[in-house]
Amino acid sequence: MRRASLATVLTLALFEALAQFAFGSASASAAGPTVPVVRCPTEFGSPNEARTPPSTIEVLHDPSSTRGLVAYTNTDLYLVGPAGMKCSGIVGEDSCSDLVVWPKGITKPASHSRSDGITLTVYPLCASGRAAIACPFFPRLAASLTFPCSTTSLPPEEHEYVIDANATTFQDPPGVPGDGWPSGGPDPANGIVGINPNQESLVYRATCTLPKSETWICTVSLNDVFDRYGVNPTPSQSTKPKRTPTPSQHSPLYVHDFNGNKLAASASLYADPGTPASQFDEPTAGTRLVAIQFKFTGDGPGTINSDVNADTTLIGSDGQAYTPSTDDVKGCTNFSFGDFTLAPGQSEIGCAVFAVPTDVSINRVTLSLTDGAVDTVYWTG
Repeated sequence: MRRASLATVLTLALFEALAQFAFGSASASAAGPTVPVVRCPTEFGSPNEARTPPSTIEVLHDPSSTRGLVAYTNTDLYLVGPAGMKCSGIVGEDSCSDLVVWPKGITKPASHSRSDGITLTVYPLCASGRAAIACPFFPRLAASLTFPCSTTSLPPEEHEYVIDANATTFQDPPGVPGDGWPSGGPDPANGIVGINPNQESLVYRATCTLPKSETWICTVSLNDVFDRYGVNPTPSQSTKPKRTPTPSQHSPLYVHDFNGNKLAASASLYADPGTPASQFDEPTAGTRLVAIQFKFTGDGPGTINSDVNADTTLIGSDGQAYTPSTDDVKGCTNFSFGDFTLAPGQSEIGCAVFAVPTDVSINRVTLSLTDGAVDTVYWTG
């Protein structure tokens, strides 16, 4: 991976060999997973602007799964999302591009249409357009373009996490009409906005607003946007981002909430299969219980509140993503029904339990806070 500090959508690998299962860094490969390309109806400012897109492209940033995903395109931009959605695009004469993807059965989402959708805007030129995308996250850039921001403050309930000087992530919680396009509906709007000074201060912004069960799709989509259009973007669609060095054994990984509070996390296999805590926790026929034990430590500056059952996912050898079940195993509690609250320096140990088919092995376990919009870490085996 290219940036060890990526905040919204960071994925890191480490290994932790414990018990009978070894969490480890995934082996590097020449190319990442590919998805089909879907060409969207597009308005072109120049009749010669349209290009012929490839039939497939690589999804960047080493996603844990791409099952059911495609890459929508206006022949200029690529935006990863669920298959079967509607889409449309614009490519202007100045190469400024928009791409909008939304579920069938609803109208194309506007900024605060209170619906779901995924959007991407990339402006390499046009000073006023670049300033509009940059505001209010990069007011200095807007001012340098002689189009100063009308406000430099975010909506009161919108969360912001700064990745670095060139990229910022944000989330509009459900019901909050903010900078997300779309936002204000029943689902959170997760987004990223950034500048690429290596390309004449190209400015980009993407939003992914999907149900909580599809948060992982937003993580994959925004990761891809960051690597494709951010600083030092991938030079070609077949080049895989470089990995960071694997941390030493037993090293914790870190995730953040939208207030900038940091959580140190380590993981190990507690039991596979796990022994049900009671007769009510027996797995269904053809499945087994897999218990992943986590140690969480609050790293400040404030208190972390979250739910391990909403924050973790197990990726099986079948490519499926499994979320924690309501079953418990003997000897390892599910924190407080999944919930944990940690002040700086406080630690807790507990398990997330997954019901996994008996013939499916464990490929990866992921962890993120606040619906996966700030950062995601994973352990692979």
